[in-house]
Amino acid sequence: MRQAAVKFGVLATALLLFAAGYLVLVAANDHGGYDYTIQTSGTPGMKITGTCSVDTDSGTVVKDFTGPVGRVEHVTGHGVTCHLHKEQEDGSLKLTISQNGNVVSESESSGGSSDVDASVSVS
Repeated sequence: MRQAAVKFGVLATALLLFAAGYLVLVAANDHGGYDYTIQTSGTPGMKITGTCSVDTDSGTVVKDFTGPVGRVEHVTGHGVTCHLHKEQEDGSLKLTISQNGNVVSESESSGGSSDVDASVSVS
């Protein structure tokens, strides 16, 4: 009888440790995403068109980036993909994606080149 109680206690302890580990793992991976900052800069007055797509737990959210450079957007998700286009050939456009103040993706266009792309994703 005592041997059965010891086996039950060991089994119950192992099950509790497994459940606690599982909950820690789920909490670490299911936090809704990461905080990103998307920023455009470049020639003052430069007009751009384009979008940034943010992958979230509930689907993809598309942010319209039509307007002048100098825009800053704060988003939360598991990844960001941007495609922007300069309206004028002259001038420069820089697209930066940061996470916790650290640049994780960056792209720049100047002169005749008119498109910039940048993306980051977390698996």
